[in-house]
Amino acid sequence: MGRFHAQKGLRDLVAVWRDVLAVMPSATLGVIGDGFGLAAVEFRRMLADLPGGGVKLLGVLTGKDKYAAMQQSEVFIFPSHYESWGHVVLEAMAMGRPVVGYDIPSSREAFGSAMVLIPPYDTHAMASAVVKLLTDKKQFHNYRTRSLSLASRFDWDDIAREFANRLLN
Repeated sequence: MGRFHAQKGLRDLVAVWRDVLAVMPSATLGVIGDGFGLAAVEFRRMLADLPGGGVKLLGVLTGKDKYAAMQQSEVFIFPSHYESWGHVVLEAMAMGRPVVGYDIPSSREAFGSAMVLIPPYDTHAMASAVVKLLTDKKQFHNYRTRSLSLASRFDWDDIAREFANRLLN
């Protein structure tokens, strides 16, 4: 979900999904976002080359359209190589979606054990984690619970009240 840029792990996502399809050929990958330039063109080409046609390019979605698309998903894959924070991860978690992503400093600090953290660039391990979440109901519910719990701490009304309290005191 987001802009099609090399930083987002576009090649990694394709490699991950190729491995997922080898185990679960009927699985579908939904991609929200768009982009321009060579990385975006190459990403679209690589997705089109995946076997079985199990990819849906949904384009840029916002508001309720984005959340409706995310509601249809089971797992959120976050292959970014670096991020300042990862707002999309929190959005997925708030919807009760387990998240699999690389163990990069921002993800470890912000999401910790609520996220399945994979060694950076290990697309095979990421694919295995995705398959595990899709096939192991206990693990799926464990990470779903962790996701919802973490996301509940980021309620904007609560944050604004806390900020105002600190500012006024």
